[in-house]
Amino acid sequence: NTNLSSFKLRKAHLQRADLRYANLQNAFLEKSNLFKALLQGANLQNASLWGAKMKGANFEGATWVNGRRCLSPSKDNCVTAQMQLLLRSKKCTKCDFSQMNLQNSQMRKYKMPKVILNGANLTRAKWYNMDLSNAKIHRGILKKTKLYRSNLTNVDLSESWMPLVRMNRSDLSKANLKKVSAQDASFEGTKLHEAQLQEGDFQFSEFTEADLTKANLESARMDDVTFRDAVFDHVKAHK
Repeated sequence: NTNLSSFKLRKAHLQRADLRYANLQNAFLEKSNLFKALLQGANLQNASLWGAKMKGANFEGATWVNGRRCLSPSKDNCVTAQMQLLLRSKKCTKCDFSQMNLQNSQMRKYKMPKVILNGANLTRAKWYNMDLSNAKIHRGILKKTKLYRSNLTNVDLSESWMPLVRMNRSDLSKANLKKVSAQDASFEGTKLHEAQLQEGDFQFSEFTEADLTKANLESARMDDVTFRDAVFDHVKAHK
């Protein structure tokens, strides 16, 4: 069995690589290309797969980064028992979907309080009327993601990459948006009470009718942002 435990493989070209039953524990595979890679039975526990391309990759029987087993079928993504439960019932509390590939997924009215999505790829996902309260989405990838009219109170989105994200009419009260990259994003009509936006990059974004009461905007980049009819009561903007 191939032993690549703790190897640094950032941006590695692993298209169609045969990594069945490989030991990839703690491997650094960020932005690597795993297109159609064979990873059946591989051990990926604690590996870093942030931004990796997984299209066509086979994870059946693999151990995912969070220690959970990938079931059959697991093409393009690791499908765990928790993921099967979510898709079947539209409910899953405290489920762990860390670093999973959820690109282009579509969900409506799913209840996922306290879900763990750290490092997950939600590019172009369309999630409407969701309950993601107290979710952990640290370093998430949300490019062109649509999260409309959803409960995102107390969510941790710190350091997430989310250009062109759309969170219109959602509730992000007390959300952690520190150091996010959210250029050209839309927070139209969004509730951001006591939200933490410090050091975030929101250039060219839309905050029309957003409620930023008691929000913290210290050191946030707000060049060419639209704040038409926004509420700024007791905002903290300077150190």
